[in-house]
Amino acid sequence: MAAPIVISQTDVINKAQTVLGQSKRFSELLDSDQKAIDYKTLWPIALRAALALHPWNHAIARERLLPDATAPKFGYGFRYRLPPDCVRYLPWSRDDAEWFDAVVEDGHILTDQPDYIHIRYIRI
Repeated sequence: MAAPIVISQTDVINKAQTVLGQSKRFSELLDSDQKAIDYKTLWPIALRAALALHPWNHAIARERLLPDATAPKFGYGFRYRLPPDCVRYLPWSRDDAEWFDAVVEDGHILTDQPDYIHIRYIRI
């Protein structure tokens, strides 16, 4: 089996430079270069957005959640806080044994499922 290809932050930024029609390439991102500082500042935002766009295999996580002490004000009986590293919740398909009816609001899953739920999500 071949070793996985490792792509660095600098590789991605150099590719972005190419796509944007820029000729400058970075060998490393130094704090003395304003463009490098800008890229490093934007990196976490761009990474989070890219992860949220697709269920990348390497970023999928599973978790068992317990309900919050605070129930939703109306509509559902239970509230579950999404993990802090959750970028995007991935609901189960209706034909999956883990499926449950739910909505996501303000970092929580609202549902009528008591006791606990199993979730899949994209993590950062």
